[in-house]
Amino acid sequence: MAEGVIKHFVSPFIFLNLLLPLQTAISLSSFWHAPLLLAPTKQEAQKSQAEKSAVTLAGIVLPSDAHPGEQVSGTIVKEPKRYDRIPGLQVVKMEVPLNRGEDGEASFQGVVVDLGDGQRQRAQDGLKVRIPDGATHIPIIVKIAERPQFVVERDIPISVERSVEKLVITGTPRGYKTSPVCLDGDLRVIHGAFSGDSHAITIEAGGHAVQIVAETPRAVYWQLLSGAPIGTQRIALHDGSRTAAFRVIVLSLEMSAD
Repeated sequence: MAEGVIKHFVSPFIFLNLLLPLQTAISLSSFWHAPLLLAPTKQEAQKSQAEKSAVTLAGIVLPSDAHPGEQVSGTIVKEPKRYDRIPGLQVVKMEVPLNRGEDGEASFQGVVVDLGDGQRQRAQDGLKVRIPDGATHIPIIVKIAERPQFVVERDIPISVERSVEKLVITGTPRGYKTSPVCLDGDLRVIHGAFSGDSHAITIEAGGHAVQIVAETPRAVYWQLLSGAPIGTQRIALHDGSRTAAFRVIVLSLEMSAD
């Protein structure tokens, strides 16, 4: 008897296919045989994130000639050792898991930096801070938007005395000074009266904007583009309504084993 019941059993899916349109029946059949898609496990998600990121030795460059009550600017770089032993600058090194861009290169996209004033600054935009009166150091907090568990905290010392050198911004370009000779890809400095806010100025070498690395009320540090044409170059400084121009000679240093 049980045999007869099993022999004449009709699947409910076949019954539904008879009642539904052809397209719906095919869809039900495809659904019945389709593999079950599972959400990635936590370990798989972490592995995927790791493949998209690269632990990179980074550094925050700030002026060593920074004093309480002043506004200064700095930047975060991927080759911090290049800035070791450069007069007027100091660098704090740290390992940061940076996301890779479409070109496969590590990027500071998503990295935010707090220099002790509570302002979350995007790393790729440059950094600035007004140092409080009485401060002995600048606290540095580095975070990544997509990795809330990642936090790096450092302190960078400053001179506890106010600067005795007071330069007044007069509105004219007079008083700017820089070296007349530089090397290809070199870090250069222009002395003069500045606001300390690197967002307010631009520097061009041969008509191309260059990276501003740091700034104080007395100097601005900038990076000459690697591969710049050898010979005389026009350096243009734009600081608000003030503009100054310099003529410098760019040299190339070539090493030979002979």
